[in-house]
Amino acid sequence: MGLGIVCSGQGNQSLNMFSPLQSYPEAVGLVTALSQQLGCVLLPQIALTDSELFTNKHAQPLIAGFSYIQWELLKSQLPAPTAFAGYSLGELSSYACSGACDFAQLINLAATRANYMDAAAGQYVPSTLLAVSGISQDQLLQFCRDFIVYPAIQNSRDNWVIGGLAENLQNLFNILNTNFPMYKLNWIKVNLASHTPILAAASEAFARYLSQQAWQNLAAPIVASVDNQVVYTAKDGILSLSQQISNTVHFSRTIEIMQEMGVTVILEIGAGRALTNIINNLNLGLKVRSFNDFSSLEGIVNWVSKNLLSL
Repeated sequence: MGLGIVCSGQGNQSLNMFSPLQSYPEAVGLVTALSQQLGCVLLPQIALTDSELFTNKHAQPLIAGFSYIQWELLKSQLPAPTAFAGYSLGELSSYACSGACDFAQLINLAATRANYMDAAAGQYVPSTLLAVSGISQDQLLQFCRDFIVYPAIQNSRDNWVIGGLAENLQNLFNILNTNFPMYKLNWIKVNLASHTPILAAASEAFARYLSQQAWQNLAAPIVASVDNQVVYTAKDGILSLSQQISNTVHFSRTIEIMQEMGVTVILEIGAGRALTNIINNLNLGLKVRSFNDFSSLEGIVNWVSKNLLSL
């Protein structure tokens, strides 16, 4: 019986996402520090337009910071996690939550990651991501070859995110929407094709940058999403953390490995509750909730304790 922490990625942020944290003095201090580091007002709501909020340069440091703050509020009240993991950007957040770096360094890393990704995507604008569910792996890979797009994330055996040039993805969307009504299609609110070869240059640049950082010991191991290896030191995670920017992320296998490590209860931290839905749909028998499902820290602590004891 063990606790797993998963950190969310981009796509579910909102302008008022920091507002619920105002009732916690320790959180307000971190939100203020984040606001100063980014030069952006965050309370009572983020001083950006909705479209700006979903640009890479704003979204990545904001979401990474938000995840970290939620974990800081909780970590002293919960059992030590058995493992951490993250979804896309969330994997970087998970390193900070496990103690690899402090808050300011995390925000710097997230902003740097975003800058490298934007620079690498510059010649492939516009690019984006499309979620497709109900499709077999063989069929999906054939469509990717036919339309020159790429498998970006595998959420389950038949639930994928595809990335590529927006024009190519739109052509694929039109074909699927017209001829394959059994597939469920959803555009992801991002402005570049993460986890595809389009961003190979960003992986190389971020690996070099990560290798120059000073790292602290991890409090718990991290399950890497690109190769599904269990990482016990931050230095050992540099390759996987950088390579996931431009290679397929296997999130469903990440969760399976967490379960194999003894995780029975998973708490999602970060914006939204998309990972909670994804993990529940895997039907692995795990107890899964999001920080954002609860109205109080006490509710989260009680839920975690109850479910760890009941298994």
